Amino acid sequence: MIDRFDIVIHGKPHPKQRPRFGGGRAYSPKSNTENAKDIQAQFMVQRTGNEPLTGALYARISYYMPKPKSKCRVNSNPFPYADTKPDLDNMLKQTLDSLNGLMFIDDSQIVSVVTNKMWASPDDERTVITIGRICEDNYDDMKQGAIYMIDDICAEAQYASV
Repeated sequence: MIDRFDIVIHGKPHPKQRPRFGGGRAYSPKSNTENAKDIQAQFMVQRTGNEPLTGALYARISYYMPKPKSKCRVNSNPFPYADTKPDLDNMLKQTLDSLNGLMFIDDSQIVSVVTNKMWASPDDERTVITIGRICEDNYDDMKQGAIYMIDDICAEAQYASV
């Protein structure tokens, strides 16, 4: 039984766009569908088990975004976090909705999330995803997990700014 998936989705991360309305109905923009298919295809190549995860799950997702030219100035702030659009919550929504039924049965199973947006070089844009099962064996660790994950994120940020 698989307790965790670790995958990397290569390419620029995309947010979920709002539904569009026309012809008396609502529909999802084509970009949402295309991006979901790309995420699903990359997951299928990397998957290690055949069944989606069950039970309560945690997620750790890091988005590595292209740095805009305005942030690449010589004297610009070396702050490694991508503090511009798109919104992190819309990116998270696109990622989790795309993996419904594949990585987990439904994204309602995810009860703990740590996520961030970081700058990346143009050839290294990606989304790094870890989804794992919370069970009795790791529950106590999960209570402390956010602290450990934040420490890891800070270490990544410090490394990226060097």
